[in-house]
Amino acid sequence: MNKTANFQLTQWEKTDRIMMEDFNRDNAAIDAALKSNADKAAAALAAATALEQKLGLQHIQTVNGTTGDCSIFTYSIDWDQWTEVLFFLTPKLSGSNHTYQLSFENRAMTSDGSVYFSGTLGGDSSFVVYPFSSKNTSLKGQFFGGNTFSNPCTYQKLGDRLVLSPNGANVTVESGTTLTIYGRK
Repeated sequence: MNKTANFQLTQWEKTDRIMMEDFNRDNAAIDAALKSNADKAAAALAAATALEQKLGLQHIQTVNGTTGDCSIFTYSIDWDQWTEVLFFLTPKLSGSNHTYQLSFENRAMTSDGSVYFSGTLGGDSSFVVYPFSSKNTSLKGQFFGGNTFSNPCTYQKLGDRLVLSPNGANVTVESGTTLTIYGRK
């Protein structure tokens, strides 16, 4: 009789005699592992909820990016509701160069064009924008890593999508790339 690598569950062969004790022990181990994972997930959710409440943040939405040569996150934000909007980007990139550029775009791509961030980014990124009260107010924003927006703009130009463009040849965006957006009123 063999055992699995992680939980030492029984793996019977044709010549083994199946024993009730082995079967019950395996079910107890599986039940304990599932309960432990459920408890950890519940604790993580409770911690995130407590942090949201402590910081006064409200979850606006979580968006999965597209896969391929770039990733597009289409979101819907009523900018007039928020004094602060926080973006948390978790990229999954293939290839050896895991750096990227970000830009806000309007789907209509009017003459306003795009708003690009300065610098090359790598790993998870977090940034905050302060829309304040008027769509014609100059946007103020800051990456938590220290980079700033590359050009002054109005938040009307932030449009309705964020585009992640990987740097380097043969680098693609993989499944699991997410953008989570929170707001503070």
